[in-house]
Amino acid sequence: MDKRGNFFCGGYVTKGTGLRYLSMDVNCLHRFLYSLARWRRGAAAIVAVLLAAAFGAAPAGAQSRIVVVVDSLSGEPLAGVSVFDNRGRTLGMADDKGVVPDFPATAYPLTVSTLGYSSKKVPRGFQGRVELVEKTAQLPEVVVESDKHQVQHLVAYVREYSTASTYSDTVLLFREKTVDFMVPAAGVKKKYKGWLSPRVLASKSYYRFTNRQGLDSVSRFFGQHFSWSDWVGLFRDADVPAGIMMRTQQRDTIFGARLPLSVWQRSGDKVQVDVDVLNEDNFDRWVPALAGFPAANMTFDTFRLRYRLDDVEEGAVYPDNVESLAVHIESTGRGRNMQRLFRTSAPIYVDTYAEIYIADKEYLTVAEARKLEKDPPRGDEIGIVTAATAPELQPAIADLVARVNAIDPNAIRLDAEPDALLRNPNKNLDKKQKKGFLQKLKGLIN
Repeated sequence: MDKRGNFFCGGYVTKGTGLRYLSMDVNCLHRFLYSLARWRRGAAAIVAVLLAAAFGAAPAGAQSRIVVVVDSLSGEPLAGVSVFDNRGRTLGMADDKGVVPDFPATAYPLTVSTLGYSSKKVPRGFQGRVELVEKTAQLPEVVVESDKHQVQHLVAYVREYSTASTYSDTVLLFREKTVDFMVPAAGVKKKYKGWLSPRVLASKSYYRFTNRQGLDSVSRFFGQHFSWSDWVGLFRDADVPAGIMMRTQQRDTIFGARLPLSVWQRSGDKVQVDVDVLNEDNFDRWVPALAGFPAANMTFDTFRLRYRLDDVEEGAVYPDNVESLAVHIESTGRGRNMQRLFRTSAPIYVDTYAEIYIADKEYLTVAEARKLEKDPPRGDEIGIVTAATAPELQPAIADLVARVNAIDPNAIRLDAEPDALLRNPNKNLDKKQKKGFLQKLKGLIN
């Protein structure tokens, strides 16, 4: 499998979920089906078509139900809408025409969601239009008090959904975070650099562990960091296509030498930008923090960004134009210790979908920015900020949060039977040993 999503099988190639040829070697077929489990989008339909081709029969229900996600006011299709299953896991996205792929019956009801809109459920068997209502919120107006206030401080709310999975085990992570960014004006970059990657100020994590044997447990903790959301933040600047800037076009696509680099769409003062980071030099421009990420035993299969920008009136956009952003990353492999943790030599697949909403912004002096960088508010001091435009939690995720919050760690500790090796009830200590033990204990307490 390469970084473009090609799966090599016995000398033949599959592209994404589209099959060109298939070798009948058993091991190769196993690897191919294993790959399909990673890209869940359309897998069931492909297998049905393969079986139909093999046995000369038409697949059951060949006339598929069409589900199209549209804007509730304009009726225009919403491209790239994220699709979640009934457990809160990311399944994929709607296509450029807003059409939602069909998924196995066990995944329903689906939830469709995208930046700036309320989410909505899609029951099994539904066909037709799914209308999403746009959610608007006005950030407080930023006042620059003097020429000395040339560093912009942005505070944001992050909501992320990540899964790490093997053929038999899955770890689902839902996490809420408060992060901040520090963006200096061009004239003060030499004095103060700031940061464009999210700095975590407060975080709450909720894990769910499942496997093929029926395990279903939850926790606040997991021994490995596997999500990608901490690597994706703000861009330095980006040129706005002339047609979008002059309002002569509502949509414009920027092409590289071979492939589209970004798609720009305007609606009033708001602009949406969709970026396929894997195309050409988009890593350096949009995700500089990941440009040099070590690629050993790891490939990116999907890497898409979506920015919603406000007050776009100039020929370029900057971090202060960002209202919200979303990232969807699929990778084969993540980190050095994942296979050891899962106790497997098989591939581990990671899927991260995250949304970042700008909650507050202000201008600071360089001295104020340095002070806040050195001594930021953290944890309960700042808490988890909220965002009015974030959609409501899916029922499965709300249930996960409730299950984790119901855990009483103190009760678990009290109910746990002490390890006999640690308790060591059969060993008799003499006076000298007892005195030494008490001194060590006092040292730990003090």
